[in-house]
Amino acid sequence: IVNKLNFYHFETFEFPQSFGVIFTALCILSLINFMNMIDGKNGIMGFYSISLFLYFIFKGFEFYFISLMISGIILFLIFNLRNKTYLGDGGTYLIAFVLSIFLIKGHNINKTLWVEEILILLLIPLLDMIRLIFERLVRGQHPFKGDFNHLHHLLANITSKDSHILVIMIIFMIAPLVTYIIINTFIFALVTYTLIYFILIIILKNFIKAKN
Repeated sequence: IVNKLNFYHFETFEFPQSFGVIFTALCILSLINFMNMIDGKNGIMGFYSISLFLYFIFKGFEFYFISLMISGIILFLIFNLRNKTYLGDGGTYLIAFVLSIFLIKGHNINKTLWVEEILILLLIPLLDMIRLIFERLVRGQHPFKGDFNHLHHLLANITSKDSHILVIMIIFMIAPLVTYIIINTFIFALVTYTLIYFILIIILKNFIKAKN
């Protein structure tokens, strides 16, 4: 249960035990939801989860268990990239749940993950989920109703090759973390990639509008 938020740049924020249960459940459900949202093209969810698991190893988490997870995902990707098998909701939910447990454990127990790090790790999928929910609410739709406005769907309008979309998505999703590691400045990475994300969305939508 997350009862306090440990920040690197700010004061620790604590809240009551009863709210901690609700907050923890919301965090896990949110992670599962936006991980499911990015699983729209072969390979995206697999490669992104591997990058997160590798960062957990870098932070000193359970090497053997994480190595087993990575090996399983690599084996899956061999077939997934050939359209032979798919994660589906079950696979996505399982991987997302395991990731959420490691994130909570790293923050609560190991004290190796600050809130800022977690935000940077999940920044692009989180921004995509927030944007989609807001746009759906504005259109009067259910906030969790599926559509084709995800970032990878918008990218599909400028390139027909799934391999190009996969490369762009993976680079874009891990870029904030790489930037954060190199310059060790949370605010810069957060603001920079948030702006890049929304500028990219505007450009893609204008391109699609002009194309149609």
